[in-house]
Amino acid sequence: MTTTVGAQGLPGLAAIAPVHDDADAQADAVLRLLADDAAWQAQAAAQVAYAERHFSRETMRAALLAALAESRRLPGRWQPD
Repeated sequence: MTTTVGAQGLPGLAAIAPVHDDADAQADAVLRLLADDAAWQAQAAAQVAYAERHFSRETMRAALLAALAESRRLPGRWQPD
């Protein structure tokens, strides 16, 4: 569970975790997970998969390589020999 500020920059987070700014909605989301083990386990698994998909070493490596490749294509940028 997070707020809209906490979810900024995390595309698709609302699909796998409650995002609420209202204290009552936050409390309801927490209580639902405390009362429903299956929902808690499903949400936990979805969040682990999200973290692996967006923040794994391989994902970060691919993003860095893509950014470096793009920077080589920009006009006026230094090009190594």
